[in-house]
Amino acid sequence: MPSTLTHYFPYVTYIMLRLVTAAFGAAAQARIPLTDRRLASKIVFLSNHCCAGKTVPDWKDDVSKDATILVYMPGADCEGLTAKLRAAGLEAQTPCLLVSHATSAQQQVHPTTLTDLAKAPRLPAPVLLVIGAVAGQYSSEAVDADMPDGLSTPTMTNNLAMADALVEMSIDGLAMAPRTPLSTGTVVDDRQEFLAKS
Repeated sequence: MPSTLTHYFPYVTYIMLRLVTAAFGAAAQARIPLTDRRLASKIVFLSNHCCAGKTVPDWKDDVSKDATILVYMPGADCEGLTAKLRAAGLEAQTPCLLVSHATSAQQQVHPTTLTDLAKAPRLPAPVLLVIGAVAGQYSSEAVDADMPDGLSTPTMTNNLAMADALVEMSIDGLAMAPRTPLSTGTVVDDRQEFLAKS
């Protein structure tokens, strides 16, 4: 199998991948940055889920006060998770956001702190936990102010729509140039053609 996409698309000078993870989409819809240079020096992606027969590793080398920490599948043991994060060096009042069903019409966001994480409502899975100073930037009023009349939460029909909303610019040499978003049908057709060739 060829190792580059240029084998399949020799006429393309660059490819813009429209991928949005739950973490980036959740932050965008909650109107918080993940990389505010005044508050965070790095982003750390973690999972609190264990494979069968495994234990979650110690996070002391991964977690720091100057990081935005994104915990996928934080689980129901909030006391244990809080203890683990505190043992790794985070302060009790570190801001957190619990985000359920990120990037969907059912997205729910609950702001809290490490101390109060165990008291937070149990949101329906899938849940993402955003930890760090940037989580303190969340304001439900700011999110609601951006919503059209009659809606209480941001709505996106799917992750591709979110990607089109977030990725409106691509790098063309050294200049930034606006691009026309691709239609869902075109992207799906391109993906199917690519998968058929690989």
